[in-house]
Amino acid sequence: MTQKITDDEIRSLVIERLKSISDESSLMIGGDKKLSKSDMIKSVQNGDDTGKKIIDMQMTYLRDLASGKLMENIMSL
Repeated sequence: MTQKITDDEIRSLVIERLKSISDESSLMIGGDKKLSKSDMIKSVQNGDDTGKKIIDMQMTYLRDLASGKLMENIMSL
C-alpha cells in the first residue's frame, strides 16, 4: 500500500530543507528579485507563486536524487 504525502507534509519538508541552508544563501527565480533564506521560507509558508516554484524545484531535486537521475547527470559531465 502506497501512502499519499499531503501538501502540508511537502511544505514542511521543503521548509526544513530551507532552514538547513546557510543564512547567507539567496535565490533568484526568473530574474525577479533576490530572495534571502527567510524570504524563501516565508514564500513557501504563504503558498504564494514564488513559494510554489521553490517547492517544485525542491521536489524535482529530491525525485531526481531518489531515482538516480541526478547521479547519472553528474557522471555524464
